[in-house]
Amino acid sequence: MATGFAISRCSALAYQRAVVYLSRRQQFHALSSLTAKSRFLKLNNLTRNCSSSSNAPFIVAEDEKYGNKQVISITPRLYDYILANVREPQILRQLREETANMRGSQMQVSPDQAQLLAMLVQILGAERCIEIGVYTGYSSLAIALALPESGCLVACERDARSLEVAKKYYELAGVSQKVIVKHGLAADALKSMILNGEACRCLFKAAMILHLWMLKRG
Repeated sequence: MATGFAISRCSALAYQRAVVYLSRRQQFHALSSLTAKSRFLKLNNLTRNCSSSSNAPFIVAEDEKYGNKQVISITPRLYDYILANVREPQILRQLREETANMRGSQMQVSPDQAQLLAMLVQILGAERCIEIGVYTGYSSLAIALALPESGCLVACERDARSLEVAKKYYELAGVSQKVIVKHGLAADALKSMILNGEACRCLFKAAMILHLWMLKRG
């Protein structure tokens, strides 16, 4: 059955970085089906061209049923427009500016990414979420602001200094009552939640999903 496959240049680049710990040869031979190998080769070709400055849409899929799919390239000009028009609350802006002067500030998500997370919370109607690796709390604060008053966010972070900044801004934003802070290893926090029967509607992770295997202990 024909299947569609569409991915932007930016998404392709993110995929390339996420699997950097494996060689491309190992990845290719690890794929069991011809369809999966075909998709991998398309991704591989896209990631080679991520730096292209072309503004025109380009075809990334050949689907017999739905036709060719196109995506618009994210150019610096377009991304500047997105950032200029993102609806970033003042409290998030303050946190972002403070975090910019801290060590590891590159781990913080961008304003558009944070608002995407907030929108997903609202679309899903989530009331209980968990974020693994909150750093200084920029994305978790965006999520907490989007949650209803009865909502709850479990924020897991191992770095005490970063967590203190996050807690300060939870208080300033008036959402501290929605956030349960867990200081320590994420594996321990998740294990405790599972044993206590605590379920979550949404799972957000600051690091890449392919690194979730690192949470396994023993």
